[in-house]
This record gives sequence, C-alpha cells and structure tokens, in this order.
Amino acid sequence: MPDARSRAKKIKLLLFDVDGVLTDGKLFFFPAPAGTQQSIREHAAKHGGQGGFGLASETIVEAKGFHAHDGTGISLARLGGIKTGLITKRISETVALRARDLKLEYVYQGIQDKLSTFHEILRQEAITRRKRLSLATT
Repeated sequence: MPDARSRAKKIKLLLFDVDGVLTDGKLFFFPAPAGTQQSIREHAAKHGGQGGFGLASETIVEAKGFHAHDGTGISLARLGGIKTGLITKRISETVALRARDLKLEYVYQGIQDKLSTFHEILRQEAITRRKRLSLATT
C-alpha cells in the first residue's frame, strides 16, 4: 500500500461546497450601505431564474464567515499545483469575493444539480473515472 505522500501526489483537484464546508453555516445580515440599491438589483437580475439566490434585498446585505485556515490550505494547495473550486446551490456575492480572493479556478453558484457540474469539471480536467476511484480508495 502506498504511503500518504505518494497518495497525496495524485491529488489534482479539490472541489468544495460552501455552506457548512467552507463556512460554519452561519449567515450574517447587515443593513446595506447607502448607494448599493442599484448594484443589488443588478446582481439579482443577473441571476434571475436561477435557484438558490441567497438574498435579494435592497436594504440588507448577506455575509458569511470563512475560516482563515481553510483559505490558507486552499492557497497552499494551489501553490502546490492543485486546482481548486466550489459548487454551491446558493448565490452570494460574499462567496464570489472569497473565490476571487483565493483565485479558485472553478466557481459555480446557483447549481441545483451539483453532480452534473462535478462531472463537467472532471471532463474539463481530463480526470477519468479510474483516476477518481483510485484517489478515493487509496
């Protein structure tokens, strides 16, 4: 059986959900600063018809708490050549900001069928079923 280091070298991609995975599941709601009403309307319109929109309010801003250690781990993985991304049902500007900050390669929000998106990313990365199974079982 290969040691942990040789198994770790096989990892090419890390994908995460957000709520309860990269966050502790808490949502924070703050009064929107003056002048943000137009950008909130534009954001909601941009994602119109998609499921999972977190909050469409002109007076409230939704925020999430992310742990710095997760960000450090993701950044170190990226520096080690591992691609990173997230797939989440909700749509949140806070998530988009965190994803840009961490330079994630894959950011999918408002996704109802996460498994299809997961398979799409694996196809783009040319990660085969055999490789996935060997990573999952070794």
